[in-house]
Amino acid sequence: MLYGFFIGIGGIISYIYTNNKLYKTYYINMADKKEEWTIYKESNNESNNQKIVPKLFYHPFNIEKYSIMQKIHYFFTLIMIICINIFAFESYFAGYTKLYMNFNFNYKELIYLPIYVTWDITIALFINTTSFYIYHRLAHTKYLYKYIHRYHHAYLKPEPFDSLIGHPVDHIAGGLCQLFPMYIYKMHLLTFLLYSSLIATLGIYEHTGIKIKYLGHETLDHHIHHMYPSKNFQAGFPILIWDRLFGTYK
Repeated sequence: MLYGFFIGIGGIISYIYTNNKLYKTYYINMADKKEEWTIYKESNNESNNQKIVPKLFYHPFNIEKYSIMQKIHYFFTLIMIICINIFAFESYFAGYTKLYMNFNFNYKELIYLPIYVTWDITIALFINTTSFYIYHRLAHTKYLYKYIHRYHHAYLKPEPFDSLIGHPVDHIAGGLCQLFPMYIYKMHLLTFLLYSSLIATLGIYEHTGIKIKYLGHETLDHHIHHMYPSKNFQAGFPILIWDRLFGTYK
């Protein structure tokens, strides 16, 4: 239990630090050069129609634009992140997953290790993005959207910290999609942790409003989803395979 607890706490600290750094670097220190780095068509120092007040350190609970209800949702989402990590490690130690821990590599295995790791992360990303696409489509059905997912769509132009804005149940579902690969695909525990870190990082950057491109993907793709909720459901995988296949790519 302690492993999952401390990994969860570490993830939250990393999340808050990263978003704070992005917020201060771009939205405060480079606010006068916004047209150079933002994917949004605006050039003033306004954040979702609200003025940004400079602070020494930003965290979800001192962002002016967030309502009391949003902060309550945020608090319980952070608690759920810790619980999901505890659940993941308890599953691993109980032998319910396909993860393994082994450092007895021979010379040949060490040579091909980068290839193995890259392949395993690619498969894990594919499983994650497939399950998330299915959930995300369901989340946009009438009742799930009305009572759960609409909270995540509070802002048409997401900024740092907005990736975890939403109903805690919504983020539990996303977290389970992230864990899904470890139950059906055999991979090293450290590789899985690397994959999970990558998913968390992509989730942050896709909700920043900052121009970032990688492997044929860019943060603009997810911004389009917030502007047009029936488009670009896929997240986490660089190439939006399912959106292109089912005609939801824009």
